Amino acid sequence: MTKPRIVLKDGESAIFGYGSLLLKRHMELTLGRAGNNNFMTCILDGWGRTWDVIMPNYKFYEATTAGQFVPKNIIYLNIQPRPGGMLNGVLFVVRPEELLAFDRREWIYNRHVVTSQIQDVEVLGGEVFAYVAKPEALLPGDASRSFAAIRRSYLDVVEEGLRELGSEFRSLYERSTQAVPLDLVIHDQKLDDGTNPLLAEAKSHG
Repeated sequence: MTKPRIVLKDGESAIFGYGSLLLKRHMELTLGRAGNNNFMTCILDGWGRTWDVIMPNYKFYEATTAGQFVPKNIIYLNIQPRPGGMLNGVLFVVRPEELLAFDRREWIYNRHVVTSQIQDVEVLGGEVFAYVAKPEALLPGDASRSFAAIRRSYLDVVEEGLRELGSEFRSLYERSTQAVPLDLVIHDQKLDDGTNPLLAEAKSHG
């Protein structure tokens, strides 16, 4: 059976999306355009999907009877090398300036070349990149909910992407993904700039 093929034009590359980028319309918000014809599912060999990258939290809180609960960090999906493992995701093509936009968006990750590990799509003319957590952005073991939490709104984006991609895709996603630590999930709302002490502190440091 012939593999689907993506032929990259001069300067183009492809990104392997595995979290919120599974939702096409969410990916297109950063891409800055719609109708990407090369948005297709694929398998990445030798990796697993984990809940272990953190981003400083300047935006989100959970409303509680005691007031606003503001975790110090927010946890997002990451991928880690896993011998014998495999995970599914999506491929989409980006131009040089669009790749830089994704670099800015994914600043807690390093861009990692995974071209040779894409199993069921042939990509010619350029590289495939996946975003892998920077060592300093990895979640330390046994972290508390006040130190790091998972946004319900982020889970909802991933869930919408899985619904669009279908039951077979979802089945492999679940097999290749660490279970969500439900005790760390918050029903998040966005903070106004003036109400978030973490954001005020960040601004005071330049």
